[in-house]
Amino acid sequence: IVVMDTDPFDGTIIEKMVPAHRERERRANESLLRGEMPLCIAADVLNMPLARVLLDIPRRNADQIDGRRRVVIPIVFGGRQPIELRTEWTIGFDITSLMVLEHLGLLGMALDAFQSVVLAPDTMLLLLNEQRRVRFHQPSRVRKAEETLALIDEGRLRDAPPLPEPPPWLCDEVGRDLAQLLEAARVSGGRVVHPYPIHKPSSFMEREADLRNYADLIVPTKGFARLLLAMHHIDTAVFERAWNYLIVHDRGRDTVFDGAILSHPLYLDDLGITYLQEAGLLRGACSCGLDLHVHPSMRKDLGGLVEATGGGERLAGAINSIRETLCDALENGKVG
Repeated sequence: IVVMDTDPFDGTIIEKMVPAHRERERRANESLLRGEMPLCIAADVLNMPLARVLLDIPRRNADQIDGRRRVVIPIVFGGRQPIELRTEWTIGFDITSLMVLEHLGLLGMALDAFQSVVLAPDTMLLLLNEQRRVRFHQPSRVRKAEETLALIDEGRLRDAPPLPEPPPWLCDEVGRDLAQLLEAARVSGGRVVHPYPIHKPSSFMEREADLRNYADLIVPTKGFARLLLAMHHIDTAVFERAWNYLIVHDRGRDTVFDGAILSHPLYLDDLGITYLQEAGLLRGACSCGLDLHVHPSMRKDLGGLVEATGGGERLAGAINSIRETLCDALENGKVG
């Protein structure tokens, strides 16, 4: 039984959680830099795979020309005196040491330098979990992001020109990005293609947004599909496949729109893009010569997703290299 002193959906919890989360991150970073918190614990508090700290950030630092943009990685205690190691010692490597040595290209050499090396019993499991965590995006999602980026690069989806400032109340109702697209549609005489319902961001999807006079600027994805069919931009087979998806996911009214709408600017946000992709309509719509625009932030967001995924695959490869090196050393008895 959970006893609460407030309605969990009144926004109070979120208002408390977000500042508390930021404060926890700030304190973790400060404790890490002061040497008061082990790196592995700090990574857990920051909800970050340890491999990103010890394998990804060093690579990014090496590629960063501007030293001011490099990230400090506290892995060496400056006040500790150097230790003269002896080859006859039994040396233990923890997970952080293994990753640092792998980044430096010295892991195999370090294992061969001593008569006996020991690992914690859960080392291989930790590495397997790290490999799983760095691959955090679904391949299908990445493929769709790459497809959308290609359409933007080809000019079939264009970045919206400098967007006008929307009314504050509209930002509160639908979020800033969608509010900017709606205001741009109002100014340019265009429309925004977006599925229904549209929820107010802070309502936990319990209250629909009050669009007021901007409601007429929304064309549901179902209505957009009908327009594409009516103007012969898609055939009946494509429409029927798309309709089977949209009729389930888009709860907008089945309104008949004037085909002249397609001759005006059309704005797509990330949700509209997603629905059209899933329905198999996006590439076809982009091949019709329509004036299609996306929010300028979309290119950056999708690019970040694709880049992070590529980085995740590189990290997974580096972790796998550690596992293979350790497996070989375990098999020949060098490591226990």
